[in-house]
Amino acid sequence: MQEEFAALVAKSLAGETTREEREELEAWLRYPEYREQYQWLQKQWQAAESATPARSYDAEAALVKLRQRIQAAPTAAVEPEAPAAEPKVVHFPWQRLLQVAAVLALCVCGYGLYSALQPSREQAPANELVMVDQGQRVLTLTDGTRVRLNAGSTLRFPAEFASDIRRVELSGEGFFEVSADPEHPFIVATEAMEVRVTGTVFNVRNYPDEGAAQVSLLEGKVDVSTAAASRPLQPAQQFQLDKQSGGQAVQAFDQDEVTAWTEGRFVFRNEPLEQVARELGRHYGVTFEIGDEKLAHRRVTGDFSQDSLGVIVETLAYSTNATYEMQRDGHKLVTVRLKPGA
Repeated sequence: MQEEFAALVAKSLAGETTREEREELEAWLRYPEYREQYQWLQKQWQAAESATPARSYDAEAALVKLRQRIQAAPTAAVEPEAPAAEPKVVHFPWQRLLQVAAVLALCVCGYGLYSALQPSREQAPANELVMVDQGQRVLTLTDGTRVRLNAGSTLRFPAEFASDIRRVELSGEGFFEVSADPEHPFIVATEAMEVRVTGTVFNVRNYPDEGAAQVSLLEGKVDVSTAAASRPLQPAQQFQLDKQSGGQAVQAFDQDEVTAWTEGRFVFRNEPLEQVARELGRHYGVTFEIGDEKLAHRRVTGDFSQDSLGVIVETLAYSTNATYEMQRDGHKLVTVRLKPGA
């Protein structure tokens, strides 16, 4: 279990996460195995809450006892550790902070013990999780498939694919160039749909904060499955899913608009400014604030290089008759405010 996930869980249960940390934790919890771990850790936290003394909490002593239990467990493979330092009791008002630290120790060590004591079952292949906060990232999977991930995306995939299928899980947007292997289908799973292929080039877009999901096929053939139906796609066809109503459609699409991000460009075709701002904010890690509903719905058409956010904002302000302010934290741009012009 990754310590980064454990730290987020501990902070979440203590009610001390930031908005960004909550969003990151939500991304982890889309995967069943992490939801299972979270539920277990939540129970341990609640137990710790009820058992915490009113005036002090001996976190280091609790950790020593936990390590001793792990080392003594016959089914848990844990390396012995050097003797711990003399336990030290820290009194209120640091009780809450120590409780977080102690439960974090449970997160890192305890779940391994819990899992080891469960009835034996076949071990699943180790999994990798790639998260892209800003910009984009390219990776090549073990079967030769090339994946380009857009900003705000996560991809979960096995370190080694199973013998029958090649399955990955995507949140956000990814451009896939799948290595051909008819005997081992390649599946891209999202929260709203699955895309099944054997060897092809396609783009999948399914951000949690957007109401629609899309699969755009450039080469080959894919089958898109939802809870309602399964549809095949031919090259130059795009599958669209309304995630609220469940409505589906297959139509032609503008290839340049769909794939521009893979070339370091933004292409917008009659998009509302609020959608453009969401796309820019995700890519650059900047918060956009639009101070007027009518301004948010004004339409934008344009082709921009991703090199300069300042040039893009200047152009957007001019084309939508708006003014803008940029707020910085030192040298880092953190907020762009757009307001209706005079």
